[in-house]
Amino acid sequence: MTVVKYGSESWALRKADENLLDVFQRNCLRIVLGTRLTDRISNSRLYEKCGSIPLSGAIMKERLRWLGHVLRMKDDRLPKIVLFGQPSGATRKAGRPCLGWEDVINKDLKEMGTSWEGVKREALNRL
Repeated sequence: MTVVKYGSESWALRKADENLLDVFQRNCLRIVLGTRLTDRISNSRLYEKCGSIPLSGAIMKERLRWLGHVLRMKDDRLPKIVLFGQPSGATRKAGRPCLGWEDVINKDLKEMGTSWEGVKREALNRL
């Protein structure tokens, strides 16, 4: 699954995209185990047999790990400038804005029950 996850720390995935990735992973795991859908193995049992976690969860961990790296960077580094900078003179199209990386991080942090301040504190404590 490492090929599938390559560069995933920068992906801003919708829930539908995460579900598709999880379905793909489960299909691959079923092929590796030699089982079929008709064998009626639950998803949790499938992950347990393979010693794996859902791909969406692994991608979330990668995103949060990358966030920690970026938070520890010096302020003049390009990844930090791009992540936390605001473009000047840019206008958006009408309608709902596209889901951004920061929006996905906020969702991940909410799922984990933590906040930006807690993550910043933990990231800076590693120094």
